[in-house]
Amino acid sequence: GENIGRTMEALTYGVLRAGTNVFYANGSARTDVNTPISLAKVRAVLRGLKAQKAMKITKILDGSVNYHTRPIEASYIAVCHTDLEADVRNLAGFTPVAEYGSRKPISEYEVGSVEDFRFISSPDLEPFADGGGAYNGSGTDMVTTSGTSADVYPILFFGKESYGIVPLRGQGAVSPTILRPGKADKSDPLGQRGYVGWKTWHTAVILNQV
Repeated sequence: GENIGRTMEALTYGVLRAGTNVFYANGSARTDVNTPISLAKVRAVLRGLKAQKAMKITKILDGSVNYHTRPIEASYIAVCHTDLEADVRNLAGFTPVAEYGSRKPISEYEVGSVEDFRFISSPDLEPFADGGGAYNGSGTDMVTTSGTSADVYPILFFGKESYGIVPLRGQGAVSPTILRPGKADKSDPLGQRGYVGWKTWHTAVILNQV
């Protein structure tokens, strides 16, 4: 079951990260990128969404009487790899989920909010390995696969109805196959191996790319 969910998420992510409306943390191409996300860049994305009349996804969360809690703006959604959590937390004005006045995270993997965005992280949102600018050595803000170029971690920012998928539900949505061990044949004389597989229909499409 976990494999099904993660596979379908990977398929959707592959479609969405191929979008062409891009803001770079630095430079003018992916091959230039070797700096963390900044508040100025987050605000540039926000201006772009609002200029195209993108609708927000979540509603305002009220504050509370509890100490050190805050209200949260009606927000767009941003998703990123778990490696970026520290960079998101370093953004000025970051509010962690633990300080939400109304404890209503949109996902168990929600990290927190920055102005008009609520950030969700997942280890399945793979970076472009060695896809960025020059790597400046250990102790920097970069991660690299080969040691020569920075890995580029996309952050996907969503407004309402930005993309669509086919969410099949109910019996027959996924067809599993289980071949149990214990049946000997010429390829497995001792019957030591079993197999599990599944198949389903799935597609994803970008609907509104502002």
